[in-house]
Amino acid sequence: MKRLLFLILFISCSDEPFDPNAYEEFADESFRKIENSITINIIPSTYELEWTTPRMLIFSILKNQYYFPKTKSYIGHVSAEVNCFDGNNQKREFIGQSSHSLDGFRNFILGGYGFSLLNKPQNNYDLPLLMVAGKLDDYSEVNIKYAEYMANKNFAILTTKMSEKSCLRALSYIKEYKKKTIEGKEAGNRYGFGADPLKFEGAGCAPMVQTILSLADLESLSSGMDQEVFIPKELLGDPETKNKVSLWKVLTNNKNISNSGNGGVKFSFPDPQQLYDITKNSPLTRTIDDKFLYLELNSEK
Repeated sequence: MKRLLFLILFISCSDEPFDPNAYEEFADESFRKIENSITINIIPSTYELEWTTPRMLIFSILKNQYYFPKTKSYIGHVSAEVNCFDGNNQKREFIGQSSHSLDGFRNFILGGYGFSLLNKPQNNYDLPLLMVAGKLDDYSEVNIKYAEYMANKNFAILTTKMSEKSCLRALSYIKEYKKKTIEGKEAGNRYGFGADPLKFEGAGCAPMVQTILSLADLESLSSGMDQEVFIPKELLGDPETKNKVSLWKVLTNNKNISNSGNGGVKFSFPDPQQLYDITKNSPLTRTIDDKFLYLELNSEK
């Protein structure tokens, strides 16, 4: 019943007619046949985020929310499926980390934290770790979303092989993360850009996928997800220590945050757009039915 209601809702709201089984059928006929592989589902934001100045970044996020968006994932989204073959037995796990709502981060900015929401405490111990309520993607729902985004030409799939050992290690981690999400209050129940997924603190969608790629010994893809920005110190707030950054200060700051020479504090974090660009720009990428991108790599070690 839950899947049926979800299906009716999405078909009624979709810009283009689509086959709700399209993603599942493509998966079964393509990457799920590849032994010991990981597949990344990539939903880019409708308009690429502008990592130039604080003001332009905020405006580009608002544009993705309100100006004819193709997806509700206005900062992009990624998820992973691991398919391992242990002898004749296929073992499969899917995982995607989401939040109940990203409005909490807007409240952090309005509350005076500024760009501290990007912080990893192990890198900047004097800044807070900011989290909102999280949840794991429900595959019975998201595979219908994927079918819709495929039809709307706003979707990409990247698949790569790995060794059996690496595959089973990645699969074991996903299972443990799901277990801790069910049994406790952390792991998938918390969403944050600076949380450490390996410590089961929670995660954003991209840090979760990056962690799995690293565990699978796919370092070139893992590091290829990284986005770097250099945030002016005056935009890093913590109201708990009376260092409050006003929204006006954020919107009127015109420093180039992509330039390491601006004297700002360096933040490095995985970005779904980086994986989308890797897929889009690869000469091996195919456009399926003139709708979505599919890249199949062979990185087995």
